[in-house]
Amino acid sequence: MKRRFIGVAILLTVIFIICVLVYGTNGIRGCSKEKGFSEVKSLSVNVEKVVDPDFKQVFSSIELLPLELNDLSMVGHIYGKKLYVPGKYYVIVDRDHVIKVFDMGGRFVSSSEKCVGKGPSEYLILQDISYNDEEDTFAVLDPFGFITIYTSSFKFVSKNKISLQTTDRPRNLFILDGRLCILSDSSERGRYYVYDYSTDQLVREIEYPGLIYPLSSVQVPFYYMEDHLYFTPPEINDYVFEIDRKSYTPIPLFHLDAGRRSLTTDDVKGIKFGTEEGSLFIMKECKKYSPVSRFFNMDYIVSTYINNNNFYFNLCNISSGKNVTVSYQYGNFPVFPNFFALDKDNTLITILYPYELENYMDSSLVTDKGLFHTMSEEDNPCIVKYKLN
Repeated sequence: MKRRFIGVAILLTVIFIICVLVYGTNGIRGCSKEKGFSEVKSLSVNVEKVVDPDFKQVFSSIELLPLELNDLSMVGHIYGKKLYVPGKYYVIVDRDHVIKVFDMGGRFVSSSEKCVGKGPSEYLILQDISYNDEEDTFAVLDPFGFITIYTSSFKFVSKNKISLQTTDRPRNLFILDGRLCILSDSSERGRYYVYDYSTDQLVREIEYPGLIYPLSSVQVPFYYMEDHLYFTPPEINDYVFEIDRKSYTPIPLFHLDAGRRSLTTDDVKGIKFGTEEGSLFIMKECKKYSPVSRFFNMDYIVSTYINNNNFYFNLCNISSGKNVTVSYQYGNFPVFPNFFALDKDNTLITILYPYELENYMDSSLVTDKGLFHTMSEEDNPCIVKYKLN
């Protein structure tokens, strides 16, 4: 049975759950007086003119990459976490906390199915996952304060206890190298920790500016690109940062401004962070545009905005400043999907089940039409790559 509204349902659920988990009112910090902000590049986001989805206006081609299907590689309900490791892997986590790894050709690489449990070399619940490119290892953060390291074939390497005391607990993990990582607590917005997980020692606590409201569907706030480390905050925040590799402090890189239509701190005054009231206000009642997801390369910034319970896709060319805002118009298919990565070749990446494909593409742009018409609903989901014009 085709579930035509699965995309928006998942996105709304992820945003709502993340927001409800967040609490506390860690000070809203202004941006105008922060060091380095005078040099940040400001980009105007045009939300005054919203257009209907026109795939040919934005994309030149769509490529389907089926994920190998066998007894070990079968992907069930996707938990929400997806990683793109450029040149190496597509990583998917299912609702049973099992990690499935596929190579760039869609071939099955490994599964963590035998690593899920209560043993000393296992994890019971996956809170977050991160990849260490230098050592070709995956790190799993669980809710009990452990980081467990595995090879890419899920052979056990180590299990490290994290004693970091935060308001709630570390929920987000990004591995920097074989010793250091970045941890953050969803209840402490505007702050992250550089931590030595090999010695269980805090290296540095870092606060960053621009927090407007803690509501987001950002899954991977930190990522490497051509030996640079970048940061898109996991909340409503109009800034994109580069991370200094020595101090690990954020340097403002871009400011995206939707003008009078942008959500500001004034719009959410009096609304307590992480409450159902705040979530419903921003998602269903607010007339301002709020960025709930964002990623970029050095050519484009891709943002998803929410306004009055509707979602909007914005593609901004960094060099020219030209951008287009597209309405998702769920229920009036086809529409743009929810992307989770943008590679250096200006290709947007998503994952779709076979029964979803016709809802999220213009079939005339598909490079392999034979494959498109022969995929079965029983097949694994496939990686779909949308090449930007």
